[in-house]
Amino acid sequence: MACNFLGYSTLWAHREIKQRGERYDALRRIPAHVAIVNNDQALNKNSLMSLLEIALVENIRRLTIYDAANDYTDLACEVRMFCRSKHIKLVTGCANFSDDFSSYRLFVQLLSSNSGRSTLVETCRELSTSEDPITTNDITAHLASKFSLLEPELLIQVGAIPSLSGYPPWCLRVTEIVPVRSLPCNRFAFEECLEAFNKRDIRLGK
Repeated sequence: MACNFLGYSTLWAHREIKQRGERYDALRRIPAHVAIVNNDQALNKNSLMSLLEIALVENIRRLTIYDAANDYTDLACEVRMFCRSKHIKLVTGCANFSDDFSSYRLFVQLLSSNSGRSTLVETCRELSTSEDPITTNDITAHLASKFSLLEPELLIQVGAIPSLSGYPPWCLRVTEIVPVRSLPCNRFAFEECLEAFNKRDIRLGK
């Protein structure tokens, strides 16, 4: 009888753990758009593909990677076949991408230093030519339409230096920023960032 009780206790514990995990997954907020500011070692083919795989598993729709010290144009070419096989759209730099991305599982944008504050300066310069008052919505819409710069819900700031390194500041007005020491290239590390994001209060004001 004692053995049966222990057996049932073990089964109950496993069931309870599973149900708690399912309840957590149901309540967990998954950011549709995640940005990564890399102040650490440059990405390579393996680390980039790992990040893309994790983003797919976590059902993230848009991933922006900003690195002020490196240009990833060549790296984008290296992973082109991988992205095609996974239905990932990968672009470099800021431009007006008019294609329909609904057929892709993930949209990835690789940005460097020339995609930083200068885009905001150019936006303000162009909008200032109009006689109409400039609103926050005007700036946000211009950055999205001309430079394809959207506001991420979560930004993962990578490296020992707590700096955003010139990431377009306007796009971070309501973004939750989670600092980490190194790139979250495995699922456990990435899920820790998502867990930190879920513990933050949702900021609705802009």
